[in-house]
Amino acid sequence: MDKSKYEIHIGEAHGVVIGDGATVINNGSPPTGGGDRAAADGGSPEGGIARLWAADTPVGMGTLVAGGYVVTVAHVVAKAWGLEKLPAEPRQAPVRMDFPLAAPERWVEGHVVGWRPDDDLALLRVEGVPPEATPLPLLARREPLDGHPFRAYGCPRGRPGGIWSDGKVMGLTAEGLQVDGLRERTGYGVQGGFSGGPIWDTALGRCVGIVCWGMEGRRVAFAIPAWVVIERFGLRGASPVLAPNPFGEIRPIRDEAAVINGASPAESERAHLTRALENARRVLAILEAQAAGYTSLTIPAHLKIELEDKRREVEELEQHLK
Repeated sequence: MDKSKYEIHIGEAHGVVIGDGATVINNGSPPTGGGDRAAADGGSPEGGIARLWAADTPVGMGTLVAGGYVVTVAHVVAKAWGLEKLPAEPRQAPVRMDFPLAAPERWVEGHVVGWRPDDDLALLRVEGVPPEATPLPLLARREPLDGHPFRAYGCPRGRPGGIWSDGKVMGLTAEGLQVDGLRERTGYGVQGGFSGGPIWDTALGRCVGIVCWGMEGRRVAFAIPAWVVIERFGLRGASPVLAPNPFGEIRPIRDEAAVINGASPAESERAHLTRALENARRVLAILEAQAAGYTSLTIPAHLKIELEDKRREVEELEQHLK
């Protein structure tokens, strides 16, 4: 098992504001096309919602941010590649997508430049973003969001064109940012098919999270907080983390705390394994919560496979740490 985590290392060029002063960095020429007109605070998220496809079937959503990049969850990218489980390392294959509310079926391709499978996160660089598409600002600071109204858009089963859901942010939990969809308004809560899309806080006028999972027929869903997304891809407030590497090169990151404290390579490796185990256990808890809504006869095959793989990963990591 490859125990490395990945982040994008980006060379010296220009920074692109993602929201609240946080910066996404790119190197050399930016991706071509639109994607440079950020949605105004208090505006609408329609222009920044991407739809990812596997052949002729939508498999999830994405969130356009400044500079021609789309943030999504890694399991949606894996589905777009036709995979049943997350690979430890990203593929070079492009991901086909469009912007259903801004430029439907105007096809573009994204290539993975940031891959965080333990966090279920992926960052794609998109060429030829349609000019109608509008990047969404991300909330860069952790702050109380309890009770804030939100909107989300997704393509659940039977709705390839997509549908809106809305509700209230309930607050942070161990599984992420909990949201409570008001299904009585649209008939749909945030569920499968919404993953990777933005939780758009209509009070703040910005994306506060990236949908990571929701249960069909349930009101509760969870999102990866936007400030976590910024941190995971090497952003530190307004100060980009620069490295003299060609754009798009993906390399294992070091445990910065271990380096600072003068830890040995073995201690640093153990720190990586411990963090990986914590993340694996968290994902396993999420999967088990999803599975609790089914019987042994009705549980979807993909969920059963994911559960088995994640349980095996937890066991392997526990063995490594003994």
